[in-house]
Amino acid sequence: MLSTPAASPHLIWPTRILFAMSLIAISPEEHCLLTARNEELAGTPAASIAARCSFTPAPGFRTLPTTTSSIKLASILSFARSPETSFMSSSSELASLNLPLPPLVSAVLGQSLDAVDLLPSNEGRQSLVQQLMKGYGLLDHAKMQLLAPRPASVDDLAKFHDRDYAVELLRPRNWKEHENELSQLQRTILKRRATRESRDDRRAQAQAPCASYGLVFDCPIFPHMDEYCSVVAGGSVQAAEFLINNPTVAINWGGGRHHAHKSHAAGFCYVNDAVLAILRLRRKYSRIMYIDFDLHHGDGVANAFKLSNNVLTVSVHRADAGFFPGTGLKPVDGLGRGTGYEINIPTKKGLCDASLEWIVAHIVVPKIEGYRPQCLVIQCGADGLCTDTEFREWNLTISRFGTMVYQLVRRTGIPSLLLGGGGYNSLETCKLWCYITGLILGEECQAWAQLPDDLDDELVDFRELEFWTHDTPRNMAEQNTHEYLLCLQSAILGC
Repeated sequence: MLSTPAASPHLIWPTRILFAMSLIAISPEEHCLLTARNEELAGTPAASIAARCSFTPAPGFRTLPTTTSSIKLASILSFARSPETSFMSSSSELASLNLPLPPLVSAVLGQSLDAVDLLPSNEGRQSLVQQLMKGYGLLDHAKMQLLAPRPASVDDLAKFHDRDYAVELLRPRNWKEHENELSQLQRTILKRRATRESRDDRRAQAQAPCASYGLVFDCPIFPHMDEYCSVVAGGSVQAAEFLINNPTVAINWGGGRHHAHKSHAAGFCYVNDAVLAILRLRRKYSRIMYIDFDLHHGDGVANAFKLSNNVLTVSVHRADAGFFPGTGLKPVDGLGRGTGYEINIPTKKGLCDASLEWIVAHIVVPKIEGYRPQCLVIQCGADGLCTDTEFREWNLTISRFGTMVYQLVRRTGIPSLLLGGGGYNSLETCKLWCYITGLILGEECQAWAQLPDDLDDELVDFRELEFWTHDTPRNMAEQNTHEYLLCLQSAILGC
């Protein structure tokens, strides 16, 4: 079973917590099984529990393949349904789950994060997600507690990154001579900021080391890059610290930069805040599970912990010849003590909601069960949405992807850190993250209709009026057949 000894708070929220969870949809059978779990009937066969609870197991309900006969976490949580069905409860199964709700929510937000808006690949996105959350009343929610990020220093970055690289990232630069290189949106953002850099004529940008550190092409030096790296890393580390003291859920939507490596930037990622946060969490937790739902392989995080058995990394990603970053093709990887602790789930084009839900139910949840992590770090990259404008490789919707992430966190009850990541349709990406936040706060997010009136018209097209307008899958072939998914399951779980 996933649970640790009775004294562990993993499945029972503590009194003082960071995030509030809402009730989730659950069927009577699932509720009964969860009740049975709370009664510590873990060793009882499924049929016996069904008889005791007076219901007939639904077709397709089964225990995941295992070497023991105990009731498995995936079964108890009703993740393991037939391949034709979703692990999520349907609208006809709306019933409350008798689990205590955390009284507080905390998210890394605030004006000090406006440097995050300057990231060339995601200009203005941080402000947009904050505006959406404010517009839907989430920032003023009674259970919401905001965290202003504490900027990370060179010493903080050097906990993972090469010190010379950290110095280069945080080195102040003068952008007076580079105004022509700025986008119009960056100019607008900069006008709203009180810059603290000197206005002399010297060119502080040293071009020589840039290429060796990967600060070219998809990771160019940009205005206030030093402050950006500092607050992104500091925000995730601070969220991790809060999670250590309040074992529930923490969020930093500005984080999740999973491609950054020890001594170089890559894939729009300059600093690996996810790794830094995990290292901070390791001060308390001896088993941490990192789950990555970004379209691209979380190579930076996987490489950072390739030799460790204290961190299990699981990446669900698109993989194909020439597709960035070109890694994560081996289902089970790792080196030394870390052999078997890097799990890769390479998918084909067209991954839809049902397929992702199946992967979570039949691969991710069994790994949670087997590893028994004390903490989850979940990267919620949104570049797999059907509305993404840069990549059109997956076919996920906000409603089902967001609900899947929420229910994964809610049903396991494991302390969790949620991070952002990719997503190049900024409005749709921010909708997803706002939706997940709303679910965690217990809001009826499906009832959201109109977008808030006070969104910045420089960030949102004035013709965008409704929240759910574009949340419909594309006409895209699903190449991830059930046979292919079964092959992945077999390669990873050995079943």
